[in-house]
Amino acid sequence: MKLRPKSSTLQQTSINLAYDIETDGLDCSQIHCVVTQDLDTGLVTEYNDQATKNYSVVNAVNDLENASNIVSHNGIMFDIPQIKKH
Repeated sequence: MKLRPKSSTLQQTSINLAYDIETDGLDCSQIHCVVTQDLDTGLVTEYNDQATKNYSVVNAVNDLENASNIVSHNGIMFDIPQIKKH
């Protein structure tokens, strides 16, 4: 068995995000906002449809795609299909 060498330069590279989206209903035509929480740091970020420079829904999707793990309530049946649709 090989062990990872001990080094002070090793840093945590995984990003674990919980998220939820808010839409205009079950027959969604618009995603109003996405809220994420980094499960390691506790940082909560809100992205909205006002498309501010760094906090648009597009930025939220990019952050979710770059995360190592994502956690959601009803993500498989609703959130992910709606994000893919838009």
